[in-house]
Amino acid sequence: MKKLCAKSLHRYVGVALFVFLALSALSGIIINHRALWAEVNVPRWLLPKAYQIEDWNNAALRATLQTKQATYLYGATGVWATDSSFREKAVELNDGFAPGADERKIVAMVQDAQGVVWAASQFRLYSLVGQRTWQEQTLPDTLAERIADLYVKGDSLMVLTRSHLLLRRTEATDWTVVNVPPSKNHEWGTLLFQIVWALHSGEFFGTAGKLAVDLLGILLIGISVTGIYFFLLRHRHLRDASPALRQQRSRRLQQLLRWHRGWGWHWLLPLLFVVVTGWALRPPLLLAFVFHRVEPWRLSSLYSSNPWHERFRAIRYDYHRKQWLLSTSTGFYVCKHLGDVPQRWSVQPPMSPMGVNALVQKKDGSWLVGSFSGAFEVYLDETKIVNYFTRQAVDASAHARPVSEHAVSGIVVHRDGRAQMVLYDAGVVERTPHPPFYKKTDFLAQPADLEKTPFSLWQYALEVHTGRIYVPFIGKIGTELFTFLFGGFTLLVLLTGWWRMREGRKKRREAFKFKRKS
Repeated sequence: MKKLCAKSLHRYVGVALFVFLALSALSGIIINHRALWAEVNVPRWLLPKAYQIEDWNNAALRATLQTKQATYLYGATGVWATDSSFREKAVELNDGFAPGADERKIVAMVQDAQGVVWAASQFRLYSLVGQRTWQEQTLPDTLAERIADLYVKGDSLMVLTRSHLLLRRTEATDWTVVNVPPSKNHEWGTLLFQIVWALHSGEFFGTAGKLAVDLLGILLIGISVTGIYFFLLRHRHLRDASPALRQQRSRRLQQLLRWHRGWGWHWLLPLLFVVVTGWALRPPLLLAFVFHRVEPWRLSSLYSSNPWHERFRAIRYDYHRKQWLLSTSTGFYVCKHLGDVPQRWSVQPPMSPMGVNALVQKKDGSWLVGSFSGAFEVYLDETKIVNYFTRQAVDASAHARPVSEHAVSGIVVHRDGRAQMVLYDAGVVERTPHPPFYKKTDFLAQPADLEKTPFSLWQYALEVHTGRIYVPFIGKIGTELFTFLFGGFTLLVLLTGWWRMREGRKKRREAFKFKRKS
């Protein structure tokens, strides 16, 4: 009875998961090598409707830069230009950027004192030559990191990567790395979530670890394909065939079955490791890893003596209090001079683990802070935080929701100081006094060309691997339930396959012993 139950579970659950297992393994391999696929795009019309751009949503607009010549809108689809009143049709301004949609994701734009316009993508720094062409600028080769922010103050240009702060004079070419010391009562270590993620991808062990996990992904696809092939064609191949042909096909199917069983038996433990670590990265198991920090193994790729390794998110200057503001993954910090010991803000607004997407100082000295956790007004003098949309006071000690109903992906600041939030789902909005506390605006009409901008293959693979691609079909709650069950059933398929193999080997050993006795 147990054997029959294990056989049925392994066979029919495995068949049901086949497509999802293959997609998960293939997308994981693509995610592991972002630079390799940087120039490969996916047409946006192949994506579900929720991924189509409407009213500048889906992170198409992160912020604006207003100059005397034009107003620049930038975000995940590159740079677009219009007039200061947002009335003229926006025109695309992406000539000179590295090819590929993944290279067009612009995180910040600034204009220096000489009038030069600068733009930073996730991986490169550009300056605008003339009115329509971007020219890449050199960054230190030793700091090949993702760029988090770009800022100008006086004659100084600052590039903030995820781990370092680079500084240079706008007319110079050499960069200086600013040493940012650890804050008082600094939170050392790495989030358990990041360690589990690195273990799952193999990044924890460097390039060799990634390649090993790639091999496991290919192996999982092979196990899935041989299993489904044997299940679907085992009877059809042997039916309506001559004895000789039937014998030939039977040998072929037996070879497939040997591969299927052999790969599953010999690589069970590594496959279980990859599946369990991936399962742990999704709710509800995820909650056990997002609030705790540990010191990573010194030989791992996550270890660094830099106290701000992979923590920087944004930099601003507080002109009211004459101090620098640093947004990090562990909170907001201020210092009088760059290089001084940072001090934590007196109050900490809720912040999504994905980082800040809007950080603007208002005329009264307060700050507008927006992320996927929502939008908040921070009043430092009163040590008070107010929800931007609901206008209600916020308890700073409460844990933030990673994604709220007001997921902020950007902000638009007009010349008169008026601000409009950009929501990931809804686009540019204005707040209202009644639920849902916002309404769409008559913001700049979205150009038709924006809807045709491609989607990066790497981002598409990430959407598939995390399960977000299924949200338009089964909703957020349904997707979370699906990814949880998917991980659990994948473990079930692997373990029932192992149990069947173990029982089969046990019977063969017993039969062999019986033969020897007889």
